[in-house]
Amino acid sequence: MLHTVPEPGTLGLLGFGLLSLAGLKFRRRR
Repeated sequence: MLHTVPEPGTLGLLGFGLLSLAGLKFRRRR
């Protein structure tokens, strides 16, 4: 899947999604 270099926009969206998921998980824990 990462054999091709993704564009900055795609990386930003992926990072944002991961952060959002992590934030939701941490919020649920508390």
